[in-house]
Amino acid sequence: MAVTEILRQCKAQGVTLHILEGNRLKVRGPKGRMEETLLDSIKAHKADLVRYLISEAFFDEQMDKAIADLDQAGINLMDYPAPTRHRAFVLEGKLTEAANAGDPTRFLDLLKRWRSCFN
Repeated sequence: MAVTEILRQCKAQGVTLHILEGNRLKVRGPKGRMEETLLDSIKAHKADLVRYLISEAFFDEQMDKAIADLDQAGINLMDYPAPTRHRAFVLEGKLTEAANAGDPTRFLDLLKRWRSCFN
């Protein structure tokens, strides 16, 4: 099973994957909700998952999706007041830092905060 398919199934089952210090993979999800086949796939592709989650492709994909969601909703950043745009700009800098550090957990948290600027 491909890494992207594993991540898609994780999302569908409410399971999150986190990279811990030392590139250790932490799996979190609702008890009894994760299918055994998904857990087996995670175990079998652990190294590939870790490589992907700290790769540039992951960060680019997440950011592209966030921007596409704004575009689809018809959100124009210039329609927001200057303080909101400034907050988003500051968060974009922090997003870049998290991506460059290979920290997907921090990146996704910051991305959630960035998206909330426009809700």
